[in-house]
Amino acid sequence: MQLKYKIFLVFLIIAIDQSCKQALRLIGSNFIILNTGISFGLLSRIGNGQLAMINFLLTLIFSVFLFKKTTIVGSLAVILIIGGSFGNLIDRLSLGGVLDYISIWRLPVFNISDLAITTGSFMLLLKLVFNQKI
Repeated sequence: MQLKYKIFLVFLIIAIDQSCKQALRLIGSNFIILNTGISFGLLSRIGNGQLAMINFLLTLIFSVFLFKKTTIVGSLAVILIIGGSFGNLIDRLSLGGVLDYISIWRLPVFNISDLAITTGSFMLLLKLVFNQKI
């Protein structure tokens, strides 16, 4: 996959996530939670500045893979992780935490960025488990 398409998809994920969050804030939804931790509320006792720095560094590390020639699945996994990470980083830097707004049954409340990160991570894990080239 060409770099320009990878970058486009990263920005598309960010735009979808931020648009959903903005729309819910505008209509005054009661389903928004400010999560000061990471995905699914983990590590909420660590300071926001430290989490933002960790988020930024991990995003930079994964961004290196955008420039590498990989399989389609490997590219999509990295794109999902980077797009989701940037979506949450924007919230963390501007709001002091991440807005979560999707609530399904007994799962912790999450957002599109969390879903992208989790899906991309799962895709990479499956590729590694089955010894496939990333």
